[in-house]
Amino acid sequence: MAPDLYSELVAVPFMSKFVVFAKRDDLSAAKLRLFCMTDDRIEKTLEGQEHFTEIARSRDIEVPEPSGGVFRNLRR
Repeated sequence: MAPDLYSELVAVPFMSKFVVFAKRDDLSAAKLRLFCMTDDRIEKTLEGQEHFTEIARSRDIEVPEPSGGVFRNLRR
Protein backbone atom coordinates (compact mmCIF):
# COMPACT_ATOMS: atom_id res chain seq x y z
CA MET A 1 0.00 0.00 0.00
CA ALA A 2 2.80 2.46 0.82
CA PRO A 3 4.53 2.05 -2.59
CA ASP A 4 1.21 2.67 -4.39
CA LEU A 5 0.56 5.77 -2.30
CA TYR A 6 4.10 7.03 -2.97
CA SER A 7 3.67 6.48 -6.73
CA GLU A 8 0.47 8.51 -6.73
CA LEU A 9 2.03 11.35 -4.73
CA VAL A 10 5.17 11.76 -6.87
CA ALA A 11 3.37 11.63 -10.23
CA VAL A 12 3.34 15.18 -11.56
CA PRO A 13 0.27 15.86 -13.72
CA PHE A 14 0.52 17.95 -16.85
CA MET A 15 -2.02 19.71 -19.01
CA SER A 16 -2.66 18.48 -22.52
CA LYS A 17 -5.07 18.96 -25.42
CA PHE A 18 -6.23 16.31 -27.83
CA VAL A 19 -6.48 17.43 -31.44
CA VAL A 20 -7.99 15.55 -34.38
CA PHE A 21 -6.51 16.22 -37.81
CA ALA A 22 -7.84 15.09 -41.20
CA LYS A 23 -6.53 15.08 -44.74
CA ARG A 24 -8.42 13.84 -47.78
CA ASP A 25 -6.30 11.76 -50.17
CA ASP A 26 -9.02 11.44 -52.81
CA LEU A 27 -12.81 11.37 -52.98
CA SER A 28 -13.12 7.97 -51.31
CA ALA A 29 -10.21 7.99 -48.83
CA ALA A 30 -8.92 10.21 -46.04
CA LYS A 31 -6.41 10.11 -43.20
CA LEU A 32 -7.41 10.86 -39.62
CA ARG A 33 -4.86 11.47 -36.86
CA LEU A 34 -5.30 11.99 -33.11
CA PHE A 35 -2.59 14.09 -31.52
CA CYS A 36 -1.84 14.78 -27.85
CA MET A 37 -0.43 18.32 -27.54
CA THR A 38 1.26 19.79 -24.50
CA ASP A 39 1.62 23.23 -26.09
CA ASP A 40 -0.40 25.29 -28.57
CA ARG A 41 2.05 25.24 -31.45
CA ILE A 42 0.27 23.36 -34.25
CA GLU A 43 2.77 24.79 -36.74
CA LYS A 44 5.50 22.64 -35.19
CA THR A 45 3.59 19.38 -35.68
CA LEU A 46 4.11 17.07 -38.62
CA GLU A 47 0.38 17.32 -39.31
CA GLY A 48 0.67 21.08 -39.69
CA GLN A 49 3.59 20.74 -42.08
CA GLU A 50 1.78 18.08 -44.15
CA HIS A 51 -1.25 20.39 -44.57
CA PHE A 52 -3.71 18.40 -42.44
CA THR A 53 -6.81 20.28 -41.32
CA GLU A 54 -7.66 20.54 -37.63
CA ILE A 55 -11.23 19.30 -37.22
CA ALA A 56 -11.56 19.10 -33.42
CA ARG A 57 -9.71 20.19 -30.29
CA SER A 58 -10.41 19.35 -26.66
CA ARG A 59 -10.18 21.72 -23.74
CA ASP A 60 -7.17 21.37 -21.46
CA ILE A 61 -7.17 17.92 -19.86
CA GLU A 62 -5.10 16.98 -16.84
CA VAL A 63 -3.02 13.90 -17.61
CA PRO A 64 -1.91 12.31 -14.32
CA GLU A 65 1.31 10.72 -15.61
CA PRO A 66 2.95 10.01 -18.97
CA SER A 67 2.64 6.24 -18.66
CA GLY A 68 0.68 5.63 -21.86
CA GLY A 69 -2.43 4.84 -19.84
CA VAL A 70 -4.36 7.63 -21.54
CA PHE A 71 -4.36 5.67 -24.80
CA ARG A 72 -4.82 2.21 -23.30
CA ASN A 73 -8.45 1.94 -24.46
CA LEU A 74 -7.67 3.19 -27.97
CA ARG A 75 -5.32 0.28 -28.73
CA ARG A 76 -8.05 -2.36 -28.55
